Amino acid sequence: MTWADLVELDYSKSELRAYMADVFLFWCRIGVDGFRCDAGYMIPAETWKYIVARVREEYPDTVFMLEGLGGKLSVTDRLLSESNLDWAYSEIFQTYDRGQFEWYLPQAIERAEKYGALVHFAETHDNDRLAKGGETYARLRVQLAALLSWQGAWGIANGVEWYCTEKIDVHGKNGLNWGAQSNMVGLISKLNFILRTQPGFIGPAHQEVVTRGGGNTLAVLRKAEGGDLLLLANLDCESGAAVDWDRAKFPAAEAFDIVSERKVPLGSAVSLGPGEVLCLAVSGEAHDGTGRASSRRAAEAVVDKDVALVHLEFPRDATREVVAPEGQMVEARSDVDFRLRIVEPSSGKTLRVMRSLPGAHRVVFEAPQYVGGGWRCRALSVEVSRYVDGRAERTKSAFLIPPPARRAKARMSLSGEEVRRNPEWRAILSNGAGAASQVRAGWGEVRSQYDAFFAANPHPTCPSDRLNLWTRTRCWLQREGYVREFDSRCVTRFAVDPAGRFARWNFTVPCGMGREASFIFALSLVPGENAA
Repeated sequence: MTWADLVELDYSKSELRAYMADVFLFWCRIGVDGFRCDAGYMIPAETWKYIVARVREEYPDTVFMLEGLGGKLSVTDRLLSESNLDWAYSEIFQTYDRGQFEWYLPQAIERAEKYGALVHFAETHDNDRLAKGGETYARLRVQLAALLSWQGAWGIANGVEWYCTEKIDVHGKNGLNWGAQSNMVGLISKLNFILRTQPGFIGPAHQEVVTRGGGNTLAVLRKAEGGDLLLLANLDCESGAAVDWDRAKFPAAEAFDIVSERKVPLGSAVSLGPGEVLCLAVSGEAHDGTGRASSRRAAEAVVDKDVALVHLEFPRDATREVVAPEGQMVEARSDVDFRLRIVEPSSGKTLRVMRSLPGAHRVVFEAPQYVGGGWRCRALSVEVSRYVDGRAERTKSAFLIPPPARRAKARMSLSGEEVRRNPEWRAILSNGAGAASQVRAGWGEVRSQYDAFFAANPHPTCPSDRLNLWTRTRCWLQREGYVREFDSRCVTRFAVDPAGRFARWNFTVPCGMGREASFIFALSLVPGENAA
């Protein structure tokens, strides 16, 4: 018996359900976008509900397509509506003549509207290849699968485009007739373009069989906000036929075939050649690429909206450590399309997955929340997959979320006694434009290579090693032959600005004969504010 070697698993065991969810997550983490759930009706609905929820917690756009052929329709309905699988196979690939289409399509349309898209595959591995019935038949079936699809959901098996006739053996290696001179590569490309850009295949639409008259013909009306479409097909691949329809549903006198890009008079029934298919739009609503243009304009509108404050560019910033406060908007760009994933390395959990806008090569996202205690940053990673010259380039860089400002408890001032006990304590200042200072509370102390009264990032566009321009300051008081150096013993108070713009030292310095002098030294990264 076929498949007799497969093991039946006991999904009543919670540990097994959790393990299987981890298997799905493994494949998601290496780039899989979705799953074909073979004979999915044989897995309990509750198990699917758990697995789908676990996967979508990390990968919300993952597609689960049910192969439910042979199962009860009620089970399919439940898996789509309650277990949250996205799509299911339709049975259009084994619907052949007018009577079968008129019986099957209405219930398939109703099910797709209520529960989820039914995917029209032109053929499956269980059937002979389309081209075995001839090239005309193969073109007919491919066009029906695409142009009758629910919101553009259709599929083919490899080799359809090359009129392959060798039946698929899932356990063997089959030829695909690859590169055959006679092919329908151009037709499939055109169909994909139509489904991607024609409004009637993108948003909500309702289909209805409106065939009238005799013959092995089919007329299906697609009603959508972007304009109605009328599909006319001659299902006979041997002889021509006249196709008629309910004129009240599509009353136009002339239309435009968006497949062949020609005008078609509709004064009477339309004569079609063997296996010919038309997809008609009313004149003035013809497909002319405006769908693509409007999609591009929408993407550009998002791109022009400059809301991101932290910027990443790949591959330039592939090794950069990025710091972004929670809720901060982050923009990532590249010169090609890419996928970006934010991961928590400690658990391996994916927090977010995004794809760049087609053509814009850009995503904008909000930095995740800070989680944890103490004052350490939340350590995440940004994993980027770029597709360059037909291969994937993967990079990983650190993505740090610092504790929110409301948790900050940094000391803004120290007494002289505290300075003398902790002269190594330091203040870090920045003006947000590449200049920085790292100074010690103990005046004149230098304890690391990063200590500097003034340092700068000389690179104009990205973080770089700092250049120390002014390492430290030393001062002496000289009066009537008495000389005393300013040091931590003379500091009476050290204070910093909460915004990190300036630091200030108060000094009381002995000047001989039991007398003292008071001084203030202020260091500011705001131009014109340094004073002593």
